[in-house]
Amino acid sequence: MRLGPGGAVSPHAHRVAHHHLWVVDGSVEVLGEVLGERSYVHIPDRIRHGIVNRGAGSATLLYLYLQPQ
Repeated sequence: MRLGPGGAVSPHAHRVAHHHLWVVDGSVEVLGEVLGERSYVHIPDRIRHGIVNRGAGSATLLYLYLQPQ
C-alpha cells in the first residue's frame, strides 16, 4: 500500500483476521504510535485502528491479514 502525503486509511476493525503491517519507507501513525521505516506492528482482530501518513513524502506499507488457527 502506498499513502501519499497526508493520506489515511479510516479507522476500522477486522472481525476475524489479525493485521500485520511493516513500514517499508516513510512514517505513519497507527494506534497512536508513529512508526518509521522498517517498523512492524501487529493489530489483533477486533481492535479499531487507522493508518495516517505523518511524513512529508509518500509512505509505503506491506501488510497482510491472518486468521488465528
